[in-house]
Amino acid sequence: MNKTITFTFITILMSVFSINAQDITVSPTAISTAVYHDVIGPLRDFPVMTPEQMEAIKQDALVKRNKELKDRDYPFAETALPKGPDPAWQQEMGTVRAIDGIIQNFSGQSSFSNPPDCNGTAGPDHYMQTINVTYTIYDKQGNLQAGPTQL
Repeated sequence: MNKTITFTFITILMSVFSINAQDITVSPTAISTAVYHDVIGPLRDFPVMTPEQMEAIKQDALVKRNKELKDRDYPFAETALPKGPDPAWQQEMGTVRAIDGIIQNFSGQSSFSNPPDCNGTAGPDHYMQTINVTYTIYDKQGNLQAGPTQL
């Protein structure tokens, strides 16, 4: 009986402290309005990247970064799970497989980065593709409409 009362008292005491910890309010230090708005014009009017700019992006992608992150080195690594190779860690690119129902397929822009950070969105008449620091816009038949242009 005495252990039950002690356990109940400790549980109530802990919940009181956790409730008080949630009362901290964070407010912005300043509120202001924009000082300038601009219209940049249609994306089709932006300059296409030059071969020199494309080469600079390619050379930048070849630079090895974060070498210290190659090996898993973190506190308690010897006791952390999973033991051995991590089965959820994707270490190589996947393979392309056929998907039923493709209506239109065309080659978009390519990337020199590995892995590339590819994104795309389809609208009613166009497809916009971004890879790392560039974007390109195509019509639904795969004809280039704008770009590649630096973001």
